[in-house]
Amino acid sequence: MTPVLFVAAAVVGALGRYGTAKFVCSWQALLVVNTIGSGLFGLLIANEVEPWVLTVVGTGFCGTLTTFSSFAWELRREGW
Repeated sequence: MTPVLFVAAAVVGALGRYGTAKFVCSWQALLVVNTIGSGLFGLLIANEVEPWVLTVVGTGFCGTLTTFSSFAWELRREGW
């Protein structure tokens, strides 16, 4: 079940970043999603959640939200 939840969380994270970029079309979008992603991941670590929650939310959602944000920003900056 964890792989399915992981993929679902990753999709939500990627869509969250995409939606943020549509409404905030500048470097501020990168700042917003990276702050949210790292803050949420920090809360998960500080509260010592179950390993599957850390995998799904921490790596799936937060990882996709922040990594995709940097990737999207770099592509946009390079004119792709």
